[in-house]
Amino acid sequence: GDVVRYFQGYLGIPHGGFPEQLRKDVVGDREMVTGRPGATLPPIDLKRLEQSMRESFGDWVTEEDALSAALYPEVFNDFAAFYNEYGDISVLPTPLFLSNMEVGKE
Repeated sequence: GDVVRYFQGYLGIPHGGFPEQLRKDVVGDREMVTGRPGATLPPIDLKRLEQSMRESFGDWVTEEDALSAALYPEVFNDFAAFYNEYGDISVLPTPLFLSNMEVGKE
């Protein structure tokens, strides 16, 4: 899972590296990432992607959203579908988001 990918170097290597025995125990025979993790990503035109996303999802899409979609397309598509159905829920107080509203309360 995510811990294995971390030890493989998908998020980079921490200063000083990993303790070698721990890394071997976690990674096993899986391939290690060498070099900068993003170096193998293909080039992308973020402005073009942002425009395409605005056409698909709406004018609320930002440059940061385009970057998110470039890195995590499935996650962003799920988020955009949710946002377009329910709107901006970041304005909801946490208790309201996590539990049901009481009858008669706004």
